[in-house]
Amino acid sequence: PASAVKRYGNWRHWVKLAYRHYDQVRAKVTRTSPRTTVKTRTLPKSKPLGKMSDNRKTILWFGNHGATHAAFGMLDILLVREALETLAAEMPIELLVVSNHADKFAKHIRPLAIPTRYVEWNGSDMEQHLRKADVVIVPNSLDAFSICKSSNRTVLSLSQGTPVVATATPALMELRTCIELDDFVGGLRRYLTDPVRARNHVERAQDLIEKLYGRETIAKLWTNVLKTAISNTKQNEPGSQPELIVAMHLPQDI
Repeated sequence: PASAVKRYGNWRHWVKLAYRHYDQVRAKVTRTSPRTTVKTRTLPKSKPLGKMSDNRKTILWFGNHGATHAAFGMLDILLVREALETLAAEMPIELLVVSNHADKFAKHIRPLAIPTRYVEWNGSDMEQHLRKADVVIVPNSLDAFSICKSSNRTVLSLSQGTPVVATATPALMELRTCIELDDFVGGLRRYLTDPVRARNHVERAQDLIEKLYGRETIAKLWTNVLKTAISNTKQNEPGSQPELIVAMHLPQDI
């Protein structure tokens, strides 16, 4: 609205500033960071797509590698190390990690007693990785930062037809009837050896996801937000009009 433009200025201007700052920081990191070769270096035996061999089942973990302020990211895989190594001794499987820190993978994940592959994160290829995988794991450390994570990775995996084994968190309770929770050995074994169970869970999940997160549901939620904003406006105040300010954490979210 005009009042918001007057108060905050043209939003396009702020977006341009945000991207300019991002480019400056990125250029500085590129010049000074000792890890500038991470995105271009390919680890030995790494493949962009496909499997190590036709008879191996693929367990996929994907996401941001993490940060120093909390226990989350790629190192969450170590929480289920015993489960992965147990299954690797029983059947031909591989762990595929799609992330953004090859050095961390080489140091912490490759030593696991299970065949592993690393693929640098690429948004355009993620759907292919999900469709080719046999199961996705979403371990969670349950610390104060991680326990409140959303169900986005689980929902994305299920929407692409891949079953999920995860640590139980509040955000996953609505999907608990169609994923395996808190049983990584048993859950992975059941999905990898029982394709009918995996397919049934995925189909049930996709119906539930449409009800919980579908366009119609989201539209109703936004409608309620807008109606509330309008109804709370002081109509008897001269010149007053509803304003809705949406804060986006990342520029690309716009």
